[in-house]
Amino acid sequence: LELRMGTLHSLANSIMEEFRFPEYENIRLMDDFEQKLFILNHTRIMKDPGRFSNLWQKFSYLWNRGSSSSELRERFNKLEAAVKLFNMIVEYLVNVERLSEGDEASKELKTAYKDYLHLLETYRRLDLSHLQKKFLSFLCSKEGKLFLEGNDTSLFPGIRYVMIDEYQDTNPLQNELIEHIKQTSLFCVGDYDQSIYAFNGADISIISTFDKRYPDAKVFTLKKNYRSYGEILDIANKVIANNP
Repeated sequence: LELRMGTLHSLANSIMEEFRFPEYENIRLMDDFEQKLFILNHTRIMKDPGRFSNLWQKFSYLWNRGSSSSELRERFNKLEAAVKLFNMIVEYLVNVERLSEGDEASKELKTAYKDYLHLLETYRRLDLSHLQKKFLSFLCSKEGKLFLEGNDTSLFPGIRYVMIDEYQDTNPLQNELIEHIKQTSLFCVGDYDQSIYAFNGADISIISTFDKRYPDAKVFTLKKNYRSYGEILDIANKVIANNP
């Protein structure tokens, strides 16, 4: 029995390479820093920001931070906002075409994102959010079917068990990935009281509705804390009790 362990991104990358997924050939995967450099150096939203004035005005809460108003700081904050918008379009499964039905800011966002997609294809690059989307395409392909179901050989035995940790930090795109592997034995571990990544795409409703979406699943609640000493918990409880 072979065991695969890793982050979703590392597993997606290694599995698609192993199964020689045609859509993933000759692709350079970018980390977060490389993605920022790519957007800064190539995209119209950063090269011609004046063209996207409505977008910047609508989403100013994403970039207009701090007391510093220098041009360099504003440009850096806008870059971070552009990265966040592009990533969340993918991770929240946004219908990009429907953005053209919205206000001018939404139309500008569609233009900026389409430009980014075109550049990714042109330069054969992939960021970590689009890696997950590519992995979803893989799972729907014949190569993905071979990975999931196998072919009754030791070379391709298929997937029997899947365990997901930190399930409370799942985003909608990752949940869609899980839907494609749920025919296996699925085991998820998470705590919705520890969901702190909503700013990064996590959707707490995914874990809070788990028992409704999987009515046949068994749910085990761990009520005893094995990770902290009693003294630490006492201090934490005192702090929490003083916070209305």
